[in-house]
Amino acid sequence: MLAQHDTTLINDKQVLTEMLNQLINYIQSSGNEYHDADETFKPFILGTSLNAIQKCLNNPVLYRITKADTILDYLLEIIKLQSTIQPRLTEIHNPLITKIIDSECSLLQNVLTTAQSESSSLPLDQSWITFTRINELFNQLTSENQPTAKANELKEALDKWRADLTARGIQQKIDKQLTLLNALHADTDISYDDFIEVITSIKEQLITVKQEAQSANLVSSINLIFETFRQIDIKTALFIKRELDNVIDQIQKNPWATVYKKQQLYFDILKPMSKLLDVFTLLELSEAEKLNYINQLHAGYELCRDDNFLDLMERFADLFYSQEQDKLQPITNFIKQSRDSVNPDRSILKKKRVHFSEIEPTEPTESKKETAQHESKRRRLPVVESTEQPDSLIIQSFVNILSSILKPGDLTSRKFAAAMFCSLGKSIWSVKDLHNSIKVTINYELLKRALKLCPATEGNLIKSLNNQLALLTKSCQRQIDDYDRFSLSTTQSYSDAALTQDEFKIILSDIVNQLKLYTRAELIDGVVERLLNQWMAGLKADGFILANHIDQMEQGIQGRSPSHVISSADQTSTQTRSSRTFKCLSDAVTHASPDEFTNYLTYLKDLMTDTATYLKFLTNKTKGSTALHTALKNEQFNNQNNLLVYINEVKSLFDLDSRSFQSFLISKTTSGFTFLHQIALLGNLTLLTSFTDLLKNELGSEGYARALNTQTENRYLPSCHSRTVHSKEINAFLDQERKSYPVPTRLAPERAGFFKTNVERVLTRPNHIGSDHSKSDHCANTM
Repeated sequence: MLAQHDTTLINDKQVLTEMLNQLINYIQSSGNEYHDADETFKPFILGTSLNAIQKCLNNPVLYRITKADTILDYLLEIIKLQSTIQPRLTEIHNPLITKIIDSECSLLQNVLTTAQSESSSLPLDQSWITFTRINELFNQLTSENQPTAKANELKEALDKWRADLTARGIQQKIDKQLTLLNALHADTDISYDDFIEVITSIKEQLITVKQEAQSANLVSSINLIFETFRQIDIKTALFIKRELDNVIDQIQKNPWATVYKKQQLYFDILKPMSKLLDVFTLLELSEAEKLNYINQLHAGYELCRDDNFLDLMERFADLFYSQEQDKLQPITNFIKQSRDSVNPDRSILKKKRVHFSEIEPTEPTESKKETAQHESKRRRLPVVESTEQPDSLIIQSFVNILSSILKPGDLTSRKFAAAMFCSLGKSIWSVKDLHNSIKVTINYELLKRALKLCPATEGNLIKSLNNQLALLTKSCQRQIDDYDRFSLSTTQSYSDAALTQDEFKIILSDIVNQLKLYTRAELIDGVVERLLNQWMAGLKADGFILANHIDQMEQGIQGRSPSHVISSADQTSTQTRSSRTFKCLSDAVTHASPDEFTNYLTYLKDLMTDTATYLKFLTNKTKGSTALHTALKNEQFNNQNNLLVYINEVKSLFDLDSRSFQSFLISKTTSGFTFLHQIALLGNLTLLTSFTDLLKNELGSEGYARALNTQTENRYLPSCHSRTVHSKEINAFLDQERKSYPVPTRLAPERAGFFKTNVERVLTRPNHIGSDHSKSDHCANTM
């Protein structure tokens, strides 16, 4: 039967081929007759050609062939023949044309119905190819002719099939992502980062598919995608829970671990615990699991004395027991008592430990002996990995500081390592975010290690280390006694052998990890950067390491912040405007763009412990000058925006204390120069007038008059020396201002105590700065 069927197909194709050849020959011969015939016979000849096409379309063989490509190829040739005679047709041929189009549409409808019924068993791509061919032929038929009823019927069928194929394609894409998702079981042996990478890829694909489904208005597919997103969130939550449970299982499997090892394990639960907070609503935790998680955080705090455990315990307790006050209250009391009992100036061994009776720690209480053994070891906190990204370039530069001066595998010299630790120990005190007790521990360990490494021949370095150690011991005697009592074996067991680069890196990594535990993630780069800058500056000041080695280390530092690092002046001058660095606040006032300066002040504010500290930083004097005085000493100063922003920042910090703000506006350098003196000397009339307007508003008429007549130590009034361009205009302006605002002969009572005595005195022989060149030069030099 199969052989007979194949033979029939071959015969049918041969019949179609012969019929098509006959039609082509007939159309060609009719075309010749058409050219030779009279005009009255031409429509008749065209009609016979159309009848021949119609006859070929009604051949029963066409409805016997089931292979779509064969029929579509045949139709394509028919349509090509139609197009050759189409330009000659007239209105009298319209009925024939309509019949032909209907026959062709019927034939296409038959092919579409057959292909549609078979498409479920064929690859989607093949179905789309067939659909595209039918659609193209349909467009050719209807592009130049009015659509018939049959054509409209075929269009509806095509639209329906397109929608079915689109839905099928979207479903296949969803099924593909579901297969990948279902392969990720909660017990899959895969890291969290790899899991998130796979999940993220699935989500991205589904988002694209959802957009396609929305365009096609496929409601069922859209709902399925949303359900898949929910399943993704649940799987993520289960994976995080599994990660947490694995760490807890490690704790429970190590009952005889040292306290130090248990500390490491307990710190490891912080990261998955934090993640669990974000997905808690997707999990159905039993009461036993809730209690276990609270217990683990309790035990972690008792062992590690880190506030992160208390913070997480508080948040979990609120989630678990918000409706059960009898369970929540004991935990809340424990957290409050623990925080109240913390004294950052004492060793962690001396902090009072309190417990809440309702929640027992899951770990047995350590014996005093074990605690002593633990504290005898150097405290080493675990690496706190960022959930967002790896360590930044500045942190990597800190840890790998030796890579720019040593080849891989080279040992550090004993003197070099000792000198590095000597400076680093002092620099650690510049980190504001650390408790003093932690700074003491780090500094003490670095000094003890440095003394062990330092060769006996390096007398100056040994003397410096011993002086530091004596000063530290004197100021922190009680804490160091505690530390020595429990850490004797560690400090005595330091080797005097030269350190490898890896050993050096471990020490620096430990310091970074300690900083991470006490610093907000968004500030850690700035903290490490300041420590690194302080360290390099300390090395230069100590003088125990060659200057070219320090320069090499500085050149190897990467990732410094774009606007706020402390760098050398030559580095600052060569950088572009968009990525400049500033040596200090006065440098920023002078050179920063408005946006850079605003960002710089925000950065400084974030670094300060409180508003009062920030205000002192802006207004206190160093070597007799505030940062603004120092900026105005630059003869090229021309940054009116930054000047006003600086002053307004100080004003906002003083708030209602207007007297203190007024005192700042007329504050002097050691040689008696006020801001007004300095701005007058710059020779910039626009800058001067804007500043005098500010003084009028803030000081009032009397205060402004006294500011205009304030004299330096050498009795110079605010004015501009004659060598400066526009000095005549500036001096004329200031003279006119003095006439307009004369000094009152008697101070108002409410201002009597405000101005300094030397401002209040009426001087009989005031000098103008521009009146004498030698005096002007002297004035400029004494600012």
